Amino acid sequence: MSDGSKRQKIRVNSKSSAKAKNTEREKSNTKELPLKTSDRDAIISISAIILLLACSIVIGNAVYDNTLAHYSQPEIKYGDNVGIEYVGSLRTYYDRDGSPVIFDTNILSLANDKNRDFIYEQCENSNKYGTHNIVIGSGEFLTTFENAIVGHHSGDIIELAIDAKDAYPPDGKIGFLKKNYDYSIDKVKIFYSDTDFKSFFGVDAPETCFTVKSPYGWNANVVRNFNGLIEVDYLPENSQVYDSGTGVIYKVSKVDSGKIMFQYDFSYDDRIIKAIGPDNEETIYIIEEVSNGECKYKTEHGANTIIAGEPLYFTIKIVNLK
Repeated sequence: MSDGSKRQKIRVNSKSSAKAKNTEREKSNTKELPLKTSDRDAIISISAIILLLACSIVIGNAVYDNTLAHYSQPEIKYGDNVGIEYVGSLRTYYDRDGSPVIFDTNILSLANDKNRDFIYEQCENSNKYGTHNIVIGSGEFLTTFENAIVGHHSGDIIELAIDAKDAYPPDGKIGFLKKNYDYSIDKVKIFYSDTDFKSFFGVDAPETCFTVKSPYGWNANVVRNFNGLIEVDYLPENSQVYDSGTGVIYKVSKVDSGKIMFQYDFSYDDRIIKAIGPDNEETIYIIEEVSNGECKYKTEHGANTIIAGEPLYFTIKIVNLK
């Protein structure tokens, strides 16, 4: 091959290479640019709005359907038989954890809660617990309580506050206790019926005799005498301290053949304290600290004594309407 032909071939290859470079440069110039930040944010915002609208429609339809289903149920009226669950409390008194002290409930799980304070010992009869059926207007509950249910529907939960004037009227004696003051009771006490004995000691009276722990914390000998009466002989010791288990300590200062001298000791912390009364040994409830070392109490003359004259608070759940 001659030198001329070689030079021509080299020039041809050189042109091809330059053309290829120009093609690559054109491709690079036509490559897609990334979206601006403002454009991307706008797309994201629109997508989010569309998603939110879709969710709102779905949720709104569900709420609307449930609301319609709820309010399409008949309203409760006087004479209706209604199943309820309820909790009654005294929010003027609180237990040591700051929860309202409960005086009544038909919810078994709550009654079994050892961390809650109750005014009355909860009934062991399981028939008390579970849904309670009430005829509205029957007077089984307080008038204000029953009136509050009228107009509601199954599934409603009612928070109800009842003023003292519309609650249970006062019935029972008001008295005062002093710390560091000597009270006295008879060493021997006679019970005239088995019912009275069980109410005080919490156990059945004996047919013959036995020893039992008294509500004061000290022991007592119990015997049924020849007349059928139940005779209790208290057995405290001089200068001993006895824990009643209800928040009250009884400090015995003197015991002789006929009398027991003792003092009350307790720490009042805005909760109701159960004790034995200083006069006739009936159950009392210490409800209010009046001054240093002196507290007010109410005597127990009936099921509603301690809540008599107090504002009441209820949470009521409408379980069903028959």
